[in-house]
Amino acid sequence: MRLDREGLFKAVPMAWDIYEAKSGAVAINIDFQILEQYDSGGWIDWRQCEVHNVSGSYYVVKKDGTINSETVRQLVEAMGWDGNLK
Repeated sequence: MRLDREGLFKAVPMAWDIYEAKSGAVAINIDFQILEQYDSGGWIDWRQCEVHNVSGSYYVVKKDGTINSETVRQLVEAMGWDGNLK
């Protein structure tokens, strides 16, 4: 089930692939499973509920061929990605 609300969530990546646009930009498409949601008093566990997921595209190479350093830094810090597209 797709996520149907805004908020702060803890999630785990479930699947990913590399997408190269006609422009030359390169994105990592990631599907995440929601684990918890933050609600003013703390984290609410979603693991016993129906599985919810969300996806996003993270452009790591810009259309001019340069590295999107900020996106790469965020993926490395948040998920421990080693920066390798292979």
